[in-house]
Amino acid sequence: MLNETAHRCKCMPYRAGMAWNQGGIVDSVELLVAPAVRVADLFVRADPKTGTLRVQAMVTNAAQPARARIELTVAPAAGGETVAARGLDRELPPGTVDALFDGLPAGGLLDTTFYRELIPDHVWAGQQPPAEAVAGAINAAQDYSSGLLVAVHARGAGRVILNTMRIRDKLGRHPAAERLLRNVLRYAARDIAEPLADLPDDFDATLKTFGYE
Repeated sequence: MLNETAHRCKCMPYRAGMAWNQGGIVDSVELLVAPAVRVADLFVRADPKTGTLRVQAMVTNAAQPARARIELTVAPAAGGETVAARGLDRELPPGTVDALFDGLPAGGLLDTTFYRELIPDHVWAGQQPPAEAVAGAINAAQDYSSGLLVAVHARGAGRVILNTMRIRDKLGRHPAAERLLRNVLRYAARDIAEPLADLPDDFDATLKTFGYE
Protein backbone atom coordinates (compact mmCIF):
# COMPACT_ATOMS: atom_id res chain seq x y z
CA MET A 1 0.00 0.00 0.00
CA LEU A 2 2.86 2.40 0.75
CA ASN A 3 3.94 2.46 -2.89
CA GLU A 4 0.37 3.17 -3.99
CA THR A 5 -0.19 6.21 -1.76
CA ALA A 6 1.56 9.53 -1.15
CA HIS A 7 4.63 8.62 0.96
CA ARG A 8 7.35 11.16 0.13
CA CYS A 9 10.67 9.89 1.56
CA LYS A 10 9.33 6.80 3.33
CA CYS A 11 10.41 3.56 1.74
CA MET A 12 9.75 -0.16 1.98
CA PRO A 13 12.13 -1.91 2.06
CA TYR A 14 14.24 0.68 3.89
CA ARG A 15 17.43 1.93 2.26
CA ALA A 16 19.97 4.66 2.96
CA GLY A 17 18.61 8.18 2.63
CA MET A 18 15.01 7.17 3.22
CA ALA A 19 12.83 7.44 6.28
CA TRP A 20 11.55 4.32 8.01
CA ASN A 21 7.83 3.76 7.62
CA GLN A 22 6.65 4.30 11.22
CA GLY A 23 2.98 4.63 10.18
CA GLY A 24 0.40 2.07 9.24
CA ILE A 25 -2.73 0.60 10.77
CA VAL A 26 -2.31 0.85 14.54
CA ASP A 27 -5.85 0.17 15.76
CA SER A 28 -8.83 -2.01 15.01
CA VAL A 29 -10.27 -1.87 11.50
CA GLU A 30 -13.86 -2.34 10.40
CA LEU A 31 -14.53 -3.43 6.82
CA LEU A 32 -17.86 -2.51 5.26
CA VAL A 33 -19.38 -4.17 2.22
CA ALA A 34 -20.92 -1.51 -0.01
CA PRO A 35 -22.53 -1.58 -3.46
CA ALA A 36 -20.30 -0.67 -6.38
CA VAL A 37 -22.56 2.32 -7.14
CA ARG A 38 -23.51 4.18 -3.98
CA VAL A 39 -24.17 7.61 -2.48
CA ALA A 40 -20.89 8.72 -0.91
CA ASP A 41 -22.09 12.04 0.53
CA LEU A 42 -25.37 13.90 0.90
CA PHE A 43 -25.77 17.58 1.77
CA VAL A 44 -29.20 19.12 2.39
CA ARG A 45 -29.81 22.83 2.96
CA ALA A 46 -33.25 24.19 3.86
CA ASP A 47 -34.54 27.72 3.38
CA PRO A 48 -37.16 28.28 6.11
CA LYS A 49 -38.44 31.44 4.40
CA THR A 50 -39.39 29.74 1.15
CA GLY A 51 -39.64 26.10 2.21
CA THR A 52 -37.11 25.20 -0.49
CA LEU A 53 -34.73 22.29 0.03
CA ARG A 54 -31.48 22.18 -1.90
CA VAL A 55 -29.88 18.75 -2.06
CA GLN A 56 -26.42 17.84 -3.28
CA ALA A 57 -25.52 14.16 -3.62
CA MET A 58 -22.08 12.76 -4.44
CA VAL A 59 -22.22 9.31 -6.00
CA THR A 60 -19.34 6.83 -6.19
CA ASN A 61 -19.11 4.31 -9.01
CA ALA A 62 -16.49 1.63 -8.28
CA ALA A 63 -17.36 -0.37 -11.39
CA GLN A 64 -17.73 0.31 -15.10
CA PRO A 65 -19.56 3.36 -16.50
CA ALA A 66 -23.23 3.03 -15.61
CA ARG A 67 -26.55 4.79 -15.95
CA ALA A 68 -28.47 5.19 -12.71
CA ARG A 69 -31.56 6.86 -11.33
CA ILE A 70 -31.25 8.71 -8.03
CA GLU A 71 -34.45 9.03 -6.03
CA LEU A 72 -34.69 11.75 -3.36
CA THR A 73 -37.62 11.92 -0.94
CA VAL A 74 -38.44 14.33 1.87
CA ALA A 75 -40.47 13.52 4.98
CA PRO A 76 -40.93 15.15 8.44
CA ALA A 77 -39.14 12.19 10.06
CA ALA A 78 -37.80 8.76 9.19
CA GLY A 79 -41.26 7.27 9.64
CA GLY A 80 -43.24 10.26 8.43
CA GLU A 81 -45.29 10.64 5.28
CA THR A 82 -43.36 11.66 2.16
CA VAL A 83 -44.11 15.27 1.27
CA ALA A 84 -41.89 15.63 -1.83
CA ALA A 85 -39.95 13.37 -4.18
CA ARG A 86 -37.72 13.82 -7.19
CA GLY A 87 -35.82 11.45 -9.46
CA LEU A 88 -32.72 12.20 -11.52
CA ASP A 89 -31.24 10.05 -14.31
CA ARG A 90 -27.47 10.33 -14.55
CA GLU A 91 -24.56 8.81 -16.46
CA LEU A 92 -21.98 7.76 -13.84
CA PRO A 93 -18.33 7.44 -14.86
CA PRO A 94 -16.05 5.33 -12.65
CA GLY A 95 -14.82 7.08 -9.50
CA THR A 96 -16.20 9.88 -7.36
CA VAL A 97 -16.26 13.10 -9.34
CA ASP A 98 -17.08 16.46 -7.78
CA ALA A 99 -18.82 19.09 -9.91
CA LEU A 100 -15.72 21.29 -9.73
CA PHE A 101 -13.64 18.54 -11.39
CA ASP A 102 -16.27 17.52 -13.94
CA GLY A 103 -14.63 16.33 -17.14
CA LEU A 104 -11.18 16.06 -15.52
CA PRO A 105 -9.20 13.14 -14.05
CA ALA A 106 -10.51 12.85 -10.48
CA GLY A 107 -11.94 10.42 -7.97
CA GLY A 108 -8.73 9.70 -6.03
CA LEU A 109 -5.24 11.13 -5.70
CA LEU A 110 -4.62 13.98 -8.12
CA ASP A 111 -2.48 12.73 -11.00
CA THR A 112 0.82 14.56 -10.46
CA THR A 113 1.68 14.16 -14.14
CA PHE A 114 -1.56 15.72 -15.36
CA TYR A 115 -1.89 18.39 -12.63
CA ARG A 116 1.81 19.08 -11.96
CA GLU A 117 1.62 22.68 -13.23
CA LEU A 118 -1.52 23.43 -11.19
CA ILE A 119 -0.68 21.89 -7.82
CA PRO A 120 0.38 24.70 -5.43
CA ASP A 121 2.84 24.80 -2.53
CA HIS A 122 0.27 25.99 0.01
CA VAL A 123 -3.11 24.84 1.29
CA TRP A 124 -6.09 26.04 3.30
CA ALA A 125 -5.89 24.92 6.93
CA GLY A 126 -7.43 25.92 10.24
CA GLN A 127 -10.84 26.98 8.93
CA GLN A 128 -14.16 25.61 10.10
CA PRO A 129 -15.04 22.25 8.50
CA PRO A 130 -16.21 22.92 4.93
CA ALA A 131 -19.48 21.89 3.36
CA GLU A 132 -17.40 20.20 0.65
CA ALA A 133 -13.77 19.09 0.90
CA VAL A 134 -13.07 18.93 -2.84
CA ALA A 135 -9.30 18.40 -3.14
CA GLY A 136 -6.75 17.99 -0.36
CA ALA A 137 -3.07 17.48 0.30
CA ILE A 138 -1.14 15.45 2.86
CA ASN A 139 2.41 15.85 4.15
CA ALA A 140 3.41 12.43 5.48
CA ALA A 141 7.18 12.74 5.74
CA GLN A 142 8.97 13.24 9.09
CA ASP A 143 5.82 14.79 10.56
CA TYR A 144 2.21 14.92 9.44
CA SER A 145 0.04 17.77 8.24
CA SER A 146 -2.83 18.17 5.85
CA GLY A 147 -4.92 20.86 4.21
CA LEU A 148 -7.27 21.58 1.33
CA LEU A 149 -6.46 22.82 -2.15
CA VAL A 150 -10.12 23.39 -2.99
CA ALA A 151 -12.99 23.63 -0.51
CA VAL A 152 -16.54 24.94 -0.45
CA HIS A 153 -17.82 26.65 2.70
CA ALA A 154 -21.47 27.39 3.41
CA ARG A 155 -22.13 31.03 4.22
CA GLY A 156 -25.71 32.06 4.89
CA ALA A 157 -27.80 30.86 1.95
CA GLY A 158 -24.76 30.84 -0.33
CA ARG A 159 -21.35 29.27 -0.57
CA VAL A 160 -17.74 30.45 -0.79
CA ILE A 161 -15.21 28.53 -2.91
CA LEU A 162 -11.66 28.56 -1.52
CA ASN A 163 -8.94 27.60 -3.99
CA THR A 164 -5.14 27.49 -4.03
CA MET A 165 -4.65 25.68 -7.36
CA ARG A 166 -2.83 27.75 -9.98
CA ILE A 167 -5.83 28.35 -12.22
CA ARG A 168 -5.33 32.03 -13.07
CA ASP A 169 -1.60 31.66 -13.72
CA LYS A 170 -2.16 28.81 -16.19
CA LEU A 171 -5.13 30.14 -18.16
CA GLY A 172 -4.34 29.87 -21.85
CA ARG A 173 -1.42 27.55 -21.14
CA HIS A 174 -2.98 24.48 -19.51
CA PRO A 175 -6.33 23.00 -20.61
CA ALA A 176 -7.16 21.81 -17.08
CA ALA A 177 -6.99 25.41 -15.80
CA GLU A 178 -9.55 26.44 -18.43
CA ARG A 179 -11.85 23.55 -17.49
CA LEU A 180 -11.54 24.19 -13.75
CA LEU A 181 -12.48 27.85 -14.23
CA ARG A 182 -15.52 26.91 -16.32
CA ASN A 183 -16.57 24.37 -13.68
CA VAL A 184 -16.22 26.95 -10.90
CA LEU A 185 -18.36 29.44 -12.83
CA ARG A 186 -21.02 26.80 -13.59
CA TYR A 187 -21.04 25.69 -9.96
CA ALA A 188 -21.36 29.27 -8.70
CA ALA A 189 -24.20 30.01 -11.14
CA ARG A 190 -26.30 26.88 -10.58
CA ASP A 191 -28.72 28.73 -8.22
CA ILE A 192 -28.75 31.96 -10.21
CA ALA A 193 -32.48 31.66 -10.88
CA GLU A 194 -33.27 31.50 -7.16
CA PRO A 195 -34.47 34.67 -5.38
CA LEU A 196 -31.79 36.69 -3.58
CA ALA A 197 -31.34 35.85 0.09
CA ASP A 198 -30.54 38.30 2.87
CA LEU A 199 -26.86 38.65 3.75
CA PRO A 200 -25.79 37.28 7.16
CA ASP A 201 -25.63 39.94 9.88
CA ASP A 202 -21.85 39.54 10.24
CA PHE A 203 -21.11 39.50 6.50
CA ASP A 204 -18.97 42.67 6.53
CA ALA A 205 -16.88 41.32 9.41
CA THR A 206 -16.46 38.05 7.55
CA LEU A 207 -15.15 39.86 4.48
CA LYS A 208 -12.54 41.57 6.64
CA THR A 209 -11.29 38.18 7.87
CA PHE A 210 -10.74 37.29 4.18
CA GLY A 211 -8.70 40.47 3.70
CA TYR A 212 -11.41 42.53 2.00
CA GLU A 213 -11.82 46.01 3.46
